[in-house]
Amino acid sequence: MDRLARYEKLVDAADGIRELAVNEGLLSVAMLYDTPVQRATSVTLGFPANFPGIGPSEEASEAIVDHATALPQDRDVADLPTAERIVVVPVQDALSLLVARIDSQTPLTQETFQSYLQFGIIQQSLLADEITEENPIAGAFGYEALARRHDFKLSGVGDAQLEDGDVEEDVEDDAQAGLN
Repeated sequence: MDRLARYEKLVDAADGIRELAVNEGLLSVAMLYDTPVQRATSVTLGFPANFPGIGPSEEASEAIVDHATALPQDRDVADLPTAERIVVVPVQDALSLLVARIDSQTPLTQETFQSYLQFGIIQQSLLADEITEENPIAGAFGYEALARRHDFKLSGVGDAQLEDGDVEEDVEDDAQAGLN
């Protein structure tokens, strides 16, 4: 069976896999699907965790953090029923299904936040969010937007022989490839 078909089959069975994890434990799920139970991974909001067997996944990290923050905050996570602590996340990039149990929550301390600031981690995370293609500001300063806004046309030696737009297309290709 190819990987994509196996992944789709896992996603379809996610509810049953979750129930198995709740009722019989993570080891039962791992044995059924011939995969090892991996060590606990620390997951922090805004920073993709590197999950064993899957690799870094922002999508899975966000799903786990969302699930953890929805848990009751008035008591220790370890005291909550297992059914509330199990989370199942399809990870399409890795064609995997992540089954996790939340064992603890650690609030962000002022000291940890200060160290994140000192090492530029917060700034890098914010900058990465700003540079996405979904951000309308990111495209406002690209070659095409600036050339259109300023009615820019390349001129120079030998341009007269080229069809209109050839030079601009080459510059656009170079700009997208990071060659200028």
